[in-house]
Amino acid sequence: IINMSAYNWKTDPVFTSMPPEKFSFLVQVLEEAGKQDKKKMGSFFSSVLTKANSAGISFTNEETAHILQALTPHMSEAERKRMQMIQMMMTKLKNR
Repeated sequence: IINMSAYNWKTDPVFTSMPPEKFSFLVQVLEEAGKQDKKKMGSFFSSVLTKANSAGISFTNEETAHILQALTPHMSEAERKRMQMIQMMMTKLKNR
């Protein structure tokens, strides 16, 4: 999902200041999301939420906002649109 050539997000303080288990989880999710078919993103993120809940991992609204604030300026327009779609899906899945 994040295909930003000049931005090494894994070294950004927003991410490196996270607890290691959250950081590792986020790395895994972003890498796997980049390989997903757009049509399967809903089920992918549903499984991500299940995994996160099972592992006791959750991101606060503030953490999510910081993550998006750090990533968004380095995304192409297509990546931004995809991220907005993912945000909407995640919000819907969380509110079930």
